[in-house]
Amino acid sequence: MILTLDIEGKANEIQRELLQDESTFSEVRTWLLKRKGQRQSVNFIKLLDEFILSLEGLQGHISEFTLEDAATLLSNAQNTIRDFHILNEAFEKDVYCQDPFLKERFRYLLQTLYKTEALLHLATTKDLPVMPTPDYIKEGLAKVSRETIIKAL
Repeated sequence: MILTLDIEGKANEIQRELLQDESTFSEVRTWLLKRKGQRQSVNFIKLLDEFILSLEGLQGHISEFTLEDAATLLSNAQNTIRDFHILNEAFEKDVYCQDPFLKERFRYLLQTLYKTEALLHLATTKDLPVMPTPDYIKEGLAKVSRETIIKAL
């Protein structure tokens, strides 16, 4: 049995919880500020925690994925990272000042997304042939290293 996760679907669920009737990330920031401490933000934190746990659980099974599954998830992860960076920037000014716990939770979510993306990238490129480094690049690096050492002395 292979575990899989709909990364974009989970991210969309989080965005739906945030947006509800709103349509832009700046409106999301306003929405969160209005509902600070209310039940809605508790549900949002719970969704973030579930997403983080899902990603962490997925990380241990990425090596079992087929190349196509890993490539699809990699694309989803990259799109989700882009979307969450936009959301993160929208929160920077007002929301994080009032709710440092949310800032920490978002930071950890992005960190987990990046780790998942890196593992998926490795899974999609593991079968590609490794190209040896050309001699002119090695010689150029050695020359720069020698010059740097001489300047440091």
